[in-house]
Parts: sequence; structure tokens; C-alpha cells
Amino acid sequence: MDSLKNISFIIGLFVLVAAIYWEVRLQRRRNSRRPSAIKPKKYMGASVFFLNNANQVLLLLRDNKKTIPFPNCWDALGGHVDPGETPLECMVREMKEEIDYELESPELFNIYDLDDRIDCVFWQRAHFDLQKINVQEGQKLKWFSEQEVRAMEDTQIAFGFKPILLEFFRKGPYKE
Repeated sequence: MDSLKNISFIIGLFVLVAAIYWEVRLQRRRNSRRPSAIKPKKYMGASVFFLNNANQVLLLLRDNKKTIPFPNCWDALGGHVDPGETPLECMVREMKEEIDYELESPELFNIYDLDDRIDCVFWQRAHFDLQKINVQEGQKLKWFSEQEVRAMEDTQIAFGFKPILLEFFRKGPYKE
């Protein structure tokens, strides 16, 4: 009789463990159909393409620090839009911070919904003497032609700007 009780207890325990196991599997299957995580909120960015008379775009060589994204890569001038700030206000602030330049009236080229951010891209004609610009952030500035941008590896241009630069050259808002 005791052995029957032991067998019944073991069978009951086995059934209970099996039921828990299948419930856990079913719950995991249900959860796998739902998004596993909420996507983080995208930040707002603003950038400006300065264009000289030779229709070259000015890019900034980012600092070569392992602690920053895209170290030692070429980048458009610009940055994060602060809370309560418009993209245009951001551009004015960023140009003062990065190259000590008073930005006046850039034109909006396009707004991009990228994986990590919404980026408002402006452009403006500029006639900078790069030797006279005091670069506050980054290593140096350089003018790039469409052919030079096209020849660069995607990884040489920060934050996925290469296709945006090529679109800018292709659409040529400066030709109007």
C-alpha cells in the first residue's frame, strides 16, 4: 500500500512538473509574438552642408577618441537638438560651438527619419578660408567634391551621412 502511495505521489508530482513546464513554454511562445522591447525614442538632430563656389561640401574630421561615436571619421557639421530648441536654433548654437561661426540664414534641404534620429539637414553657401577657422570640436575641416564623397568608403563618413551627401549633390538645391 505504501508503495502505491509513493507511486501515486511520484506520478502526481510528475504531472505537476509537466504542467508547469508546458505553461512556461506556452507563456514564452505568447511573449515571443509581442515586441520584446520598446524601441528607444529617437533624438532630433540638425546638420548643415556648407557649399563653396566649386560646389564642394565642408566636412569635419571628428576627434580620434575611442570614447566617441565614429572617431576619426568625416562628419557633417551639426549636433543634437536640445529640449525646447528648434533645429535652426540648434544649428546656430552648434556652429558657434564647433567653428566659432555666426550662422545666418541656412535653407532647409530635407528632413530624414533615420534609425537612430530625425535629422534636419540645412545648407548654405559659404566662402570660408579654412586656415582662419578656429575648429573648436574635431581635428580639421576640409572641402569635398561629389566625386571625392562618392569614392569614400561608407565607414569613412560618420552617422550614415554618405547617402545624404550624395542625394544633396544629385538634387542640387544650389543649382536653382
